[in-house]
Amino acid sequence: MRFFITMGGSAGFVLTLASGLHAGHVPAFALRDAGLGCVAGALLFRLAHRAFFSCLYSHLRERAAALEASAAAPETPTPQP
Repeated sequence: MRFFITMGGSAGFVLTLASGLHAGHVPAFALRDAGLGCVAGALLFRLAHRAFFSCLYSHLRERAAALEASAAAPETPTPQP
């Protein structure tokens, strides 16, 4: 999880700093906005990480329940003519 937060923070910082400087803002204001972009990017990536793993765990639980149900159900023999 630390990796995703770090990547999100650095991506948010770089994108916000580049867009602020490209828009012609004073570097001090661009760095302030980049700091806020860093926090916002880290939170967004953390949310995306949590949502991804929540879906993955849910899928794995459903697969395990389906496998247990199929293993517990006795197979009925097919009638022979």
